Amino acid sequence: MFTYILRRLMAALPVIVGAIAVVFILTSVVPGDPAQLMVGQRGDPATIQKLREDLGLNRPLWQQFVDFFKGVMTLDLGRSYRSKMPVTQAIAERLPVTARLALGSMALAVVSGVTLGMLAALKQNSVLDYGSMITALIGISAPSFWVGSMLIFLFCVQLRWVPGTGTGDGSWIYMLLPVLTLGMRPAALIARLTRCGMLEVLGQDFIRTARAKGLAERAVIIGHALKNAMLPVVTVIGTSMAEMLGGAVVVERLFSLPGVGRLGVEAILNRDFPLIRGQVLFLALVFVVINLLVDLSYPLFDPRIRYGGTWRRE
Repeated sequence: MFTYILRRLMAALPVIVGAIAVVFILTSVVPGDPAQLMVGQRGDPATIQKLREDLGLNRPLWQQFVDFFKGVMTLDLGRSYRSKMPVTQAIAERLPVTARLALGSMALAVVSGVTLGMLAALKQNSVLDYGSMITALIGISAPSFWVGSMLIFLFCVQLRWVPGTGTGDGSWIYMLLPVLTLGMRPAALIARLTRCGMLEVLGQDFIRTARAKGLAERAVIIGHALKNAMLPVVTVIGTSMAEMLGGAVVVERLFSLPGVGRLGVEAILNRDFPLIRGQVLFLALVFVVINLLVDLSYPLFDPRIRYGGTWRRE
């Protein structure tokens, strides 16, 4: 297993280096001068030139990239042009809010999606099945900004059951509506995949054999059918979790949450190149780590899968 993990990490290095290079080049060629933006439109040319020298913007592009890459290797991503704060510190301060939002949304999506999909498969062509799939279709189709706006209007403005936007005193009640908004789409995807996988597995021979042996229906459904139908669901859970941790931009902006996604938007608007590059690097690392964890979890659901992609003999 260690060799497999090491091989996957080595394969991920070109992806991370490529992401660093592409983002560095794109942020370096876009219109706009960060020094001009920092001092304002009435800035003194001498002051702007001095600021460009301090920020290293007057150096050749290749030298800027080498300096940035060296910083990445030592976990020094530079300082924000705007706040003068180290990039790692700026991301670390915003990460807890995004982590709470992502973990809560994913927990809601997994529990509701798997339950709904399993019940729909067990009650195929019933009212429950059709109702569940229509609900899932709405969940996939409805944009997050519309869902969040409707939830704010209903529960904050009309019913006054939930406090307004922001984090307030840090209690979970402030995260309820953002979690519902962000978790709706992955819950719908998980429900559809679970139903499809369950329907395929329930018709296979080993399920009939398990029932013929006298196993309880609950053990057959959960221990055999659901377990074998979870492989595509786990993949969706992993990719959705990576996207959430990378920054749920729309939801964080809509509910005024000081998370990683909102930090990225502020960095783009302010031409804060070190912060933009740090955000992209963080996002690349999140996707690499979560994809690795998803791959390592596959043998838990299908014992025939071995690390490295080979199969055990039966």
